[in-house]
Amino acid sequence: MTLTFADVDVGDKVYCLAWLGKKFTVVAKDERTGRVELEAESAVDPYGAQVDLFPETMWMLTDQPWDQIWYWPDRTGEHFDVVFNRWIRRHRVGQVVLGYLVDTGIAGAGGFLVPKPKLSMAFRVTSIDLSFAQVTVEPVVLADDPGRRELGPAEIDGPADRWLATGPRFPLRIGMNTYRWALSVGDIVLNWEDFTAPTGNSTGAPV
Repeated sequence: MTLTFADVDVGDKVYCLAWLGKKFTVVAKDERTGRVELEAESAVDPYGAQVDLFPETMWMLTDQPWDQIWYWPDRTGEHFDVVFNRWIRRHRVGQVVLGYLVDTGIAGAGGFLVPKPKLSMAFRVTSIDLSFAQVTVEPVVLADDPGRRELGPAEIDGPADRWLATGPRFPLRIGMNTYRWALSVGDIVLNWEDFTAPTGNSTGAPV
């Protein structure tokens, strides 16, 4: 699926997650740093598109001509269906879940997302469609304190009537955020446990 430094040689034709659908040629390898230099031909730019990959980002390299993001494993090696199925096993219709803003300016020690109560929003799951891998949610606030700006896991327990809907229902977006498969509302990620885990979990067991 993905390639390592040892798998490629200068002159090989490869593809990269950083630039979907574009064929690259390996033009250089640096044994000391583990860097692989890629270059793609272009009719406009004589130097073509250029991408440098290092040991930490070598998971972005493949010899498969994937032009759709759905084929790609993310930076932990997981595909979107693994992440989606794990999330829906943990949740049910009517449940209130928290989402956290992904702050790409500061990466925490455990991953690219640090759950901060000030950066959280609450959503109620209104439907789960397994056939189309679609989850519909609506934003909610606490009925007894609708102006609260900080929410944590302790606040989401309790009866459903303590939450008031504050907006329309809409489907969660399934896509990559910081090269990690995410179920999100804009930059608010609802599968934040996957982001705070140090590594992926391709077995499908809870992280």
